[in-house]
Amino acid sequence: VAVLTLALGLGPTTAIFSVVNGVLLRPLPFPEPDRLVRVLEVVPKHGRLAVAPANFLDWRQQNTVFEGMVAYAGGTDTFVGRDGPERLPMSWASRGMFELLRVPPALGRVFQTKGDAPRHDEIVISHRMWQRRLAGDPGVLGRSITLGGRPFTIIGVMPPGFDFPSRQTEYWRPLALNPANASRSFHSLFVMARLKEGVSVEQAAAEMRTIAERLAAQHPQISANESAETILMHDLLVGPIRPMLLTLLAAVGVVVLIACANVANLLLARASVREREIAIRTAMGAGRSRIVMQMLVESLVLALAGGASGVVLAYLWIGPLRTLSPIPRVGDVTLDGTVLAF
Repeated sequence: VAVLTLALGLGPTTAIFSVVNGVLLRPLPFPEPDRLVRVLEVVPKHGRLAVAPANFLDWRQQNTVFEGMVAYAGGTDTFVGRDGPERLPMSWASRGMFELLRVPPALGRVFQTKGDAPRHDEIVISHRMWQRRLAGDPGVLGRSITLGGRPFTIIGVMPPGFDFPSRQTEYWRPLALNPANASRSFHSLFVMARLKEGVSVEQAAAEMRTIAERLAAQHPQISANESAETILMHDLLVGPIRPMLLTLLAAVGVVVLIACANVANLLLARASVREREIAIRTAMGAGRSRIVMQMLVESLVLALAGGASGVVLAYLWIGPLRTLSPIPRVGDVTLDGTVLAF
């Protein structure tokens, strides 16, 4: 009963802490993630919005606080494979996105950042797509595949685990923006940047706000009173979910305290039954320290058995937790050393 009580208390607590650890505590899986920020437009009556292409081009040209600034957007295309046609999630990425994240391809190259604009028929695929849909073909570079009824040439394969901006992303196409006809009213792009060394988020936010307000004054018919907001990427991803997860962790923490109190009552009841046994041991010469050590070893065995059973329950529950789509970064949830230590 003690082992079962501990398992039922520790199982959900370990599972929820694994979510808190993977979502809130673990940094983003990129080099120097504390310098990655998202920049959003702030529009009167609507609040935060995605960024208009023309504004992104102006921001990228006029800012002095970022090492680089890139834009991306999501979409889907039809891929015809061995199992027939299927819709694949993909992403358009402006030049320099992979370099900004500092993740090199596992095979081939990514879109060019200098010189001629990237060809529109080039794509970079995920490691998952390479393995699952292209059978891990070692000669995949230069191979032509059909997406949305158009041929595309594969120029690179990203390493395992890289699936930015979402864990469903299968491949990336180059995002080409023409300054001559870029829209200033169609808010369609997500904008990411990397802070320069020594530049704080507050400094970057102040400059981007100034640039956005200056552009709004230059284009009052389209962008009147618009501004910009700069937020650490990690905070933007997990900010809305943080209160719920911390509340849930506190709730399951109370469950552990209840389990511990119940086990303590069980052990006290057991100790009262064993009073005659302890008296006999003492009469036969057992010292106080030896008896205490025996009790501690027995309790430790119960604790280890209950903890191991709780970890098994947590492992079984993590799978369903990963299917909870409202939780960002849920793909990072796992039973690692930090969770086991907890």
